[in-house]
Amino acid sequence: LILAALSGHSLMTCRFISPALVSPETIDIELPPDAIAIRRGLLLITKIIQNLANNVRFGKEAHMVCFNEFLASNIVRVMKFLTEVNVSGHFKPVQYV
Repeated sequence: LILAALSGHSLMTCRFISPALVSPETIDIELPPDAIAIRRGLLLITKIIQNLANNVRFGKEAHMVCFNEFLASNIVRVMKFLTEVNVSGHFKPVQYV
C-alpha cells in the first residue's frame, strides 16, 4: 500500500507539477526570452519536489546535497498533502486484473 501511494505521488508530480514548473508556457505563463536563471531555478525546484514525492535524498548531485535537511524536515508534510489530493477523488487508482 505504501509503495502504491509513493508511486501515485511520483506519478502526480511527474505528470502535472514538474512539467508545469519546467515549461511554464504550457500553462500559459510567459517568461522573458532571457530567463535562463529563472528556468534554472524552476528546474532545481522541480528536482526538490520530485525527490520529496519519491522520498529520496540527494547523493549523486553534490550541489543539491545541501537540500537533504530540507527534504527530511518536509517529507511528512508533502506526503500528507499528496495523499489528500490523491484520495480526494481527483486521481483514481488503477485496478490491476
